This record gives sequence, structure tokens and C-alpha cells, in this order.
Amino acid sequence: MISGSIYVETNMSSNSIRNIIIKMLKEYNIKISDFKLYFRADYTNMNMENSY
Repeated sequence: MISGSIYVETNMSSNSIRNIIIKMLKEYNIKISDFKLYFRADYTNMNMENSY
């Protein structure tokens, strides 16, 4: 969610996401070694249509 009512959805590879995060960290002078990011899989609605 961006700005309260605007949403952005992307379909990018893990490597692409990693590269964008690295660029952002460098832009704001944040050391990559000081940054940790944890991903959690969300399977809430996955395969709901095909589950029967």
C-alpha cells in the first residue's frame, strides 16, 4: 500500500527484489550488512478455487 489508498503489486523474481533493496540501501547510505529482511509465505488464498 502506498499513500493510504494506492496499491502496487509486482511479479518479480527474488533476485530482482534483492537487487532493488540493495540499490535502495546504498541510496540511503545504509550498510547492507546492517540490514535484515525476513520473508514469510502467505498461502491463505492459494489454490482455494482448485481445492475441491
